[in-house]
Amino acid sequence: MPKLFFTPGYNTPDHQSLIPLNLYINGKEQENFGEGKEEFDLTQSWTANIPLNLMVKFDLDAASIYSKASLSKRDKVLLALHTYSTGTKKQHVGLFTEIHTGENLAQIDIPAGEISDNLIVSATLTVRLDDEQQRNFGAPVVNWSRLLTRSWTLKLSGSQSQANVVVVDFSKNPRWSKSMWHVQIRKMPDLENWLISQQSNMLRIEISKDYAESLLEPHFQTLLATDIAIQALDDAIKNDEIYEFLVNEGDGEGSWSIFVKTLFQAIFPEGDVNVRQKWDQNPEDIRTAVQNLMSVSLELS
Repeated sequence: MPKLFFTPGYNTPDHQSLIPLNLYINGKEQENFGEGKEEFDLTQSWTANIPLNLMVKFDLDAASIYSKASLSKRDKVLLALHTYSTGTKKQHVGLFTEIHTGENLAQIDIPAGEISDNLIVSATLTVRLDDEQQRNFGAPVVNWSRLLTRSWTLKLSGSQSQANVVVVDFSKNPRWSKSMWHVQIRKMPDLENWLISQQSNMLRIEISKDYAESLLEPHFQTLLATDIAIQALDDAIKNDEIYEFLVNEGDGEGSWSIFVKTLFQAIFPEGDVNVRQKWDQNPEDIRTAVQNLMSVSLELS
């Protein structure tokens, strides 16, 4: 069936008038942005307790946009980012900035815990009309009309009740009262489900409220990541079906199985030679190796 195209009733610029150049997520530039890619997988790095800052840099030809939309020079075209989370059903709107020819930066800040599952990120060009200016033929006549929208999807996985990290008051639990964190890994009923699971569906990490401010500190993250890795490997190595997957060729489909197998191959590059024996007899050496690996993964070395 052919696509149906609808007109908003006024002239609009085409998509090439809003060219994306760079996408930054919490200050880190995403690769291949601006090359037609419309979906980005953050399931292995995103955590719900950390605020999200998005910045997108665009190349704009302001004169062309005004001309194609039949606007006058006294009208203003504004650029902004809008987001919608499919998991929490919440929308957020960034700052509106007036466009100019050349590079334009749009950004939005989203508080912690307010997004999950998929995040739809849209960049819009909106017009603020000069009330005293006579409208040109074909120009929008309603203030704040949208001229153009481009969208991307950030895959976060999980749901509002399955956040990766939560802050908890451990003082009420004698067993954990002096702990910095408590890592829980979900037990899957079978190998097939384990292979396709995402990290955010497998992990629940409870951070003591006394250490919540340390969560963004690099060395705190390294120690926490080491504990997660050790527990994940321990569960996998002691499960016959998962162990068989780890020592043989073949890849998992979900971010969790990829994460565990990558760890296994890095710690045991020789494959299945005495793995279980080494795991039981050399816990300190293995922990040191895992911690070094986590430090490199977090770019702390």
